[in-house]
Amino acid sequence: MKRRICHLLWAVTVALILTTLPALALLASADVNGNCSATINGVDVGGLSSSNAGDAIEVKEHTAVPVTMQSAEGITHLRVQLEFAGFRWTVRDEPTSGTSWQNSVPVDKYAKYGVGLYKVVGQSMGPAGTCSGSALVQVAGNPLTTVAGAAAAGITALGAVGVGVAGAVSALGGQAGVRMAEEVATGKTEGTPDLFTSKKVVGSSPEFEKFVKSCSATVLPALLLTGAAMAAGAGPPPAPKQGVRLPRAGWRPRISAVGLVGGLLAGAGVVVLLQQYALVYPTRAVAIEGLVGGLALGLIIPSLLRVFAVRRVNRAIARAEQRLNEAPAQQPPPATEA
Repeated sequence: MKRRICHLLWAVTVALILTTLPALALLASADVNGNCSATINGVDVGGLSSSNAGDAIEVKEHTAVPVTMQSAEGITHLRVQLEFAGFRWTVRDEPTSGTSWQNSVPVDKYAKYGVGLYKVVGQSMGPAGTCSGSALVQVAGNPLTTVAGAAAAGITALGAVGVGVAGAVSALGGQAGVRMAEEVATGKTEGTPDLFTSKKVVGSSPEFEKFVKSCSATVLPALLLTGAAMAAGAGPPPAPKQGVRLPRAGWRPRISAVGLVGGLLAGAGVVVLLQQYALVYPTRAVAIEGLVGGLALGLIIPSLLRVFAVRRVNRAIARAEQRLNEAPAQQPPPATEA
């Protein structure tokens, strides 16, 4: 069941990446459509990319930014929206007249929780039809002094801790397998060992589970026969020894709820921090890729670190195998009659 879930997660990850890459390509161009023009803080938005952080128009906190829009055919209605991660909300929607519109927009009113990159989308309606344009605006400031920036930093740190804990648990696991291997080697195991049906065992696999049968059908009887021969003393020459070969633990990807949730939190936090520091504008595609990347991180790190636990168990099994094979050779020599 876990293997199916793991395969499904990998398939979803690849599918989301493949579907979001074309969206990123479409968003890379500027979009001023129609016979109109607009300026933000005195900068003409024509020719600027609406997704490239290098084309962002810088504004400062606690200031009012002049915004204008012109159309030679006249403007009868104007709508101004802000966009973040693909979601838009309207900040101004009103009828107007003339061939131009201008107003002063208070920055703190619309970017009250953080700084960084935002997209401004303007749309005018008039006799000649609809004209629209958009541009990125960078609100300058210290992200860590804002609600959004501080929260993103905290979420990123929390997510990183979650992934780290999942990785540490995965790397340090396998103690049950080591303990059972030692018990098998010393003959302390009673009955059929349940080591390979325990959820605590790393690398459980169909081949590895055959170790249960090998222990109960060959290894444990061999130990009993060896003990009986030592107690009986003289007897017929022992049969040629056949070495015991114990199956090794196999590696499997580890699915950890703590790791997956931590990866999602870290991915979301990193996306917001990139926006707050004006490095990347979080389109919906970028947001999805950040979450998918975090999810993949929460799956890959614990799975890779599980190699250490598997190696630990296999070393213990190798030691147990060596002791089992050496046990008959250590029995005392047969007694001789005086």
